[in-house]
Amino acid sequence: MNPYFKNISKEEYEMLQEAVFDVTILIAGADGEIDPNEKEWADKITHIRTYTGPEVLRQFYAEIDGYFEKHLDDKIKKLPQHVEKRNVKLATSLRNINPILAKLPQDVAATYYESLRTLATHVARASGGILRVWAISSEEAAWVELPMITPIEFPETEE
Repeated sequence: MNPYFKNISKEEYEMLQEAVFDVTILIAGADGEIDPNEKEWADKITHIRTYTGPEVLRQFYAEIDGYFEKHLDDKIKKLPQHVEKRNVKLATSLRNINPILAKLPQDVAATYYESLRTLATHVARASGGILRVWAISSEEAAWVELPMITPIEFPETEE
């Protein structure tokens, strides 16, 4: 397991990994349709983060990179098709990572939290708008800030 996450169990670490998929599905499906562009963009972001993301998360994203697309599709099939029911289930799952994040060093938790928020924004912007580029629908906007996750600030640094 990733050494930056040594304060949590394997099961908790897996819940943090699942949250990446949950965010992707929540945002992509918020408007009732999971657009292939949104799924593809989330897959690309995950891959890019294996080598250009914050150092503390590179291994984390590398571990899910190899199976991202298949796992995402499998998870979508298992979730309710009704948008509101799916969103409630995903939001509850994401809310459950709050106690896990509290166990991590603040800088690691803040980096992880920020990575989920930026993933949400990237997925939301992957379709819609003028020529289907860079617009966030009102349905996605309701979720893109991930209100079910307690915000984590980066620690103050001494100057």
